[in-house]
Amino acid sequence: MLDYIFFDPVTCERFQRFVEQRGLSARVESDPVNEHVRNIRISDEIDEALWDEIDAYYDGLLDDSREELEAETGEEDLRVAGIHVELEDGRRTLARVDPAIMGKLMGVLSGAEISDLVHAVARSVEHPDDTPICKRSYAEE
Repeated sequence: MLDYIFFDPVTCERFQRFVEQRGLSARVESDPVNEHVRNIRISDEIDEALWDEIDAYYDGLLDDSREELEAETGEEDLRVAGIHVELEDGRRTLARVDPAIMGKLMGVLSGAEISDLVHAVARSVEHPDDTPICKRSYAEE
């Protein structure tokens, strides 16, 4: 599946119409951490030319949204990044991360690898273990 994130419901609806006008199903979901954020999921089994067209439209919508927000806030650099963290009790939170660091992470690790890293850190925070690392088995993690 291809995931597209939206912080504005009007922009989300425009993108959904665009995708559906091209004969694709667009599944809209609320973000589990922030109910104001919407995610649109579409099948990744589409023609490359159509994929390029959809990505170009999405990028244009994001540029328009950024320009509107910059005009409203007076801020020119609105880049933000975060990582979802699921805690053992099932709660989810969003850890804000410096966008430059997140860009570097995403340049060398897959989303699944970043998720595994975050999960290991969260588990270690929730269950501290003072055993020397050389005495622990990876299977115990």
